[in-house]
Amino acid sequence: MAAKIALGSYNDEDFDQYGLLKPSHWLWLVVLLLMRGWLIFVMAGVSREHGSPILSQFYPQHGQLAVALLLGLPALVLAWTASLKQYRHTFSARYWRYGQPILLLSLLIDGLNQLVTIHHLWSQGEVVATWQPILLLTTVWAFIFMLKSQRSREAFAAHSAVDKASSKEKSESKP
Repeated sequence: MAAKIALGSYNDEDFDQYGLLKPSHWLWLVVLLLMRGWLIFVMAGVSREHGSPILSQFYPQHGQLAVALLLGLPALVLAWTASLKQYRHTFSARYWRYGQPILLLSLLIDGLNQLVTIHHLWSQGEVVATWQPILLLTTVWAFIFMLKSQRSREAFAAHSAVDKASSKEKSESKP
């Protein structure tokens, strides 16, 4: 097992079998929030007859679904790279290292997109669904959480430090 990186005060169960700080459950909820377009798309695909009504319920305009899928792609790749950390892939290590700014940028763009959508619906006199402002507030909360969460910062930094240490060991072992 890799040596645990000296971080804040965490218990042994806060680290995985590789000695890396596990991302918090809240961080995974932020990732799921950003991946919601993909989740709804998969749900619609699985429920064949009801797929189109499900998509039109959440994304009345097809362009909105495309934007949601595009905004969810960085979070989807981040979740995928989290599963590769034991293999120490160069791509996954680099991508994970920038996870917090990637999520912050995605949340910012997502929040602005939601705000523009709500404003457009309201200014056109169309009905704004109850879930849309709630989703916007949730996105704002997720953005603030990502800015202030020390554990999230340390989880991304810990992976970076372990990857740097392992690459240094590899370079020292070569003749």
